[in-house]
Amino acid sequence: MKNGKPVDLEGRLQSLEADVKEIKEMLQAQHSPNEPGWKSFVGMFANDPVADEVRKITDEIREKERRQARRKPARKKKQPVGG
Repeated sequence: MKNGKPVDLEGRLQSLEADVKEIKEMLQAQHSPNEPGWKSFVGMFANDPVADEVRKITDEIREKERRQARRKPARKKKQPVGG
């Protein structure tokens, strides 16, 4: 009993089994075993305005870092005198 009502365990079990079956079918439809895993991600963010904005921002950050790296030559460490 739960909250004063009898629990229909058989009905709950059947409902859960149906849900698990549906989830398994969805997962199988998303991934074909005939192609490498990475191919299932190709085009995943096509026509996604949020992904486009993220890509734009990261490209800007990378370009800024490239310009900064070109301006600052690497400093050589000083060798200790006499040794």
